Amino acid sequence: MNEQKITEMFDKEEAYWWFVARRFMVLSLLKRYVKKGLPLLDAGCGTGLLTKSIDHMYKVTAVDYSQTSLALTKKRKPKAQVLRVNLEKKLPFKMNTFAGVTVLDVLEHIDDESALTHLYRVIKPGGIIIVTVPANPWLFSYWDILHQHKRRYTKQGLREILQRKGFVMEHISYFNTILFPLVLLIRILKTAFRLHENGTDCYELPHTANSFLAKLFTLETRLATTHVLPFGVSLLAVAQKPMDEKKQST
Repeated sequence: MNEQKITEMFDKEEAYWWFVARRFMVLSLLKRYVKKGLPLLDAGCGTGLLTKSIDHMYKVTAVDYSQTSLALTKKRKPKAQVLRVNLEKKLPFKMNTFAGVTVLDVLEHIDDESALTHLYRVIKPGGIIIVTVPANPWLFSYWDILHQHKRRYTKQGLREILQRKGFVMEHISYFNTILFPLVLLIRILKTAFRLHENGTDCYELPHTANSFLAKLFTLETRLATTHVLPFGVSLLAVAQKPMDEKKQST
């Protein structure tokens, strides 16, 4: 991701409605699938807000390739265990290390085949991976170019790549469903009238509006963790490394 965008995200992430609701969704899933005190990998930690949020619950290792991301993660959580890692290459951890892995809006930036292969290796049998990615390839636009996305995903495509890497699907659903028509309209209009040069769809909102959207989107993401929403701007997947996977060490 563009280094400037990472810094902008640091300034907005704690309170902006989109990040608040996505964080709530991921925290809910972690509490459901991963017991407290177990090792967890925040793969592509960004600005470190998730790491900070779960550090009291798990033994978190935060990794990213961006030096800016790692510095911001340490700024948020000075005692955080951070490591510069390229997810497309063999990870510097033993096989079967982590009970859970979070990969939030990361796979679209990189070689997802390689990354999932390496992540699978370091997850313990019975451990889970939580993935969020942008949905619908036909929605690819200036937004994706701006954020250096290589692709957007179909629901079937995300399911297939996880299964191909050995994971067993636990849950998969679209989210950001309620605001899907508005997001679509904004991106069509901004593209048609060349208004995308301002570089963002994350508009500054009055506190009341931001709070309302955070509550609305949180309700939706709560639903997305237990039900299958039929469409949306993003996709959520939870998958497990099979329990009968032979334990080895490297």
